[in-house]
Amino acid sequence: MKYYHKDTSLESLPLLYDTSTEYKNIDTEIEQLLLKTCMKEGYVILQKFMDQSPYCKYLSSSPTNKTSSLYLYYHEDAHQIIHNILDVLKKHAF
Repeated sequence: MKYYHKDTSLESLPLLYDTSTEYKNIDTEIEQLLLKTCMKEGYVILQKFMDQSPYCKYLSSSPTNKTSSLYLYYHEDAHQIIHNILDVLKKHAF
């Protein structure tokens, strides 16, 4: 989905982040990206479940024709349950 500020158009905003593109050396904190989007600094292409973010009430969204892999963001000290889930995904991923 493309997320952008309700009072702007996509034509007037630069692309800040696209989950279907692999970036090197970029800060990918989702909260920071959505905050920049709320401040009309640009737009982002993220998975649809971002609709659950509290920032999204200030944003508009439109579907894209792009598909991308699912990225999981978590702290290296994340709870063991997350590590267990990741282990299962690695074993059964296609």
